[in-house]
Amino acid sequence: QHWDAAQFQGNDTALQQALSAFALNPFDLSQDVLVRGVLVSTSAEEWVFLLVVHHIVADGWSLGLLIREVAAVYQALLEMTTVESLPSRPLQYGDYVQWQRQWLQGDVLDAKLAYWRTQLANLPVEPVLPPDHPQAAVETAIAATHEFRWSPEIVRVLRDLSRQERVTLFMTLFGLLEVLLYRQTGQTDLPVGTDVANRFPAATEETIGFFVNVLVLRGDISGNPTFRNLLHRVRKMALEAYAHQDVPFDRVVAALNPDRQQQTPLFQLLFVLQNAPMPPLELPGVTLELLEFENPAVRFDIAFFATEIEEGLWWQWRYNAARFDTTTIDRLAQAFTALSEALVASPDATIAELIEAIAPQTTASPPRRGIKSLRHIQSKPVEIAAEHLTTVHPLFPDRLAPVVFAPALPGVELRDWAASHRPQVEAELARTGAVLFRGFGIDSAPAFEAVAATLCDRLYGEYGDLPRTDWGGKVYGSTPYPADRAILFHSESSHLERWPQKIAFCCLLPSQEGGETPLVDCQEILKHLPPDLRDRFADLGLLYIRNYIPGLDVSWQDFFRTDERHTVEAICRQRGIAWEWLPDGGLQTRQLRPAIACHPRTGALVFFNQIFLHHAACLEPSVRDSLLTLYGCEHRFPRSVCFGDGSPIPDAVVSELSEWYTAEQVSFPWQAGDILLVDNLRMAHGRGPYRGDRRIVVAMGDMMTADVAQPMGGES
Repeated sequence: QHWDAAQFQGNDTALQQALSAFALNPFDLSQDVLVRGVLVSTSAEEWVFLLVVHHIVADGWSLGLLIREVAAVYQALLEMTTVESLPSRPLQYGDYVQWQRQWLQGDVLDAKLAYWRTQLANLPVEPVLPPDHPQAAVETAIAATHEFRWSPEIVRVLRDLSRQERVTLFMTLFGLLEVLLYRQTGQTDLPVGTDVANRFPAATEETIGFFVNVLVLRGDISGNPTFRNLLHRVRKMALEAYAHQDVPFDRVVAALNPDRQQQTPLFQLLFVLQNAPMPPLELPGVTLELLEFENPAVRFDIAFFATEIEEGLWWQWRYNAARFDTTTIDRLAQAFTALSEALVASPDATIAELIEAIAPQTTASPPRRGIKSLRHIQSKPVEIAAEHLTTVHPLFPDRLAPVVFAPALPGVELRDWAASHRPQVEAELARTGAVLFRGFGIDSAPAFEAVAATLCDRLYGEYGDLPRTDWGGKVYGSTPYPADRAILFHSESSHLERWPQKIAFCCLLPSQEGGETPLVDCQEILKHLPPDLRDRFADLGLLYIRNYIPGLDVSWQDFFRTDERHTVEAICRQRGIAWEWLPDGGLQTRQLRPAIACHPRTGALVFFNQIFLHHAACLEPSVRDSLLTLYGCEHRFPRSVCFGDGSPIPDAVVSELSEWYTAEQVSFPWQAGDILLVDNLRMAHGRGPYRGDRRIVVAMGDMMTADVAQPMGGES
């Protein structure tokens, strides 16, 4: 629509009232177009544009995609050129809906609903936070907002604490919110809702539609834990919820059939850390200014919204003023800030100590934003600056790894970008352990090698366990192993005297089904080890025994790339490998390697091993029995492993390790052109079974030895 705006000239109040009425006019889902806009000319050089989108059409993530496309279309119209920069969208929202309906049914749906039935059984009937005016009808809603900020220093310390405890900032803030609610109510069972992007599979990241879902996170603060221990509880609970986020909230509600006395069933408090990709809208020759107005709709008793900004963390608490007094909300916000400051001062404190440490404070809220307060904002012309060529975001909600770099515009050359942004890539790799480059169009082994050589100081071209590619160079094919079998988790070359610090995988052809490369954070695995077992691994190390048997494993000729025994002996002598020539012409090598190492960059201890690829307990029982019949003992198997003193690693220990690795794993479907850069010392990897053709090529670089990684002795 185009309005005659003479009545609005110079009158911000009248303009806001008219725009509010336009925005709040309900959609008729049976016949209305669910996107509408209005353009208002308030003067010869000033215009106001309002776009109203029904939530069923697009979520917050989609608006970021829309803004990016609006800028591209405007640029093209201004230059009177065709719009060639818009990305193709092979996956449309209708495709996703059809896929979801076909997938989310039967056993899959039953299993996920079973989790929610168990997790949300016997939820508290009364509101978590009792209102000041409980007599107010549930349908009575008077929206109000309380805003305040936390300093950058508080946010920095909270981020550091999050990294130390292997949680996200969201989890840390959620833990603090639990402490606040416990302080106010004394309740230890604290259900709070949250929004999740729910962009799975990954192809949906570039699709406009309504994907967002609501999860109920059920906090448990019982037993007066330390805040660090509380974070571990929050992490476990949140990751389990994320693993079952596919079920639409209305299906969960229908399955549980809760009391409908509350406006929102199952929870009345919502917490959201707003981090959906939202690029700034910058148009050449146009000065842009954001107009904000209060939305009178309020669905929850209180919705706690947090947004990271340069000035720290900006909180917006939207609450129902019919049920809560302004003074109550103000006191809650002051107590919340005081709790954050107490945690910064004493991160090892128990919950009771944090609550005891805070005292009533008065904190002035910042002025509310409105049209006049935003008049000073200046726009910038569209420039394709280097820092705007890519976007970065986690692949999974509240999982550190992998973090995704994707082109913000078509035509970004990954090799050139990586050369000028390697410090940024290195920082993300150190923070998360794995970086995924997606959407850059890498379609050949040479193109991949060029990128890998940019990301590594030096590529390694002498690895004997992987086949060479047709291309040659320093790129390998993936492990030749039956497609219907999984390759178990392992830290690459940890059984050898040196190993790559970085491994890069590139998907040239994804399989029809399966074939993921799952990852596991070895820092987390180390935390699972009982102290006595951890000490034994640290003190004794691991003894890897390998028998090079052609037909069952790589031959010694292929591995050492020579047919000369004396050359093999010289290599073994140089590398500290014990060797023995066998009567049948074969070769046995023995290498004593550390099981626990210290990351040279971060200083973190990691569980660094190839137990699953060497231990007989990981073989099929029939295969294990056949090998015992052939060779008599497990040390004659193609591969075996034991403690460094020669004592066996019990099958039960291997079984426990497998459970811990499985619990910590994260995986994703490959897309053609993906490059996954992995910190090999920190992240173990594997390969899932698959169907159809699959082509993954590999490069390794930045080789290191045990003395650089400082393997630990008896420390814990």
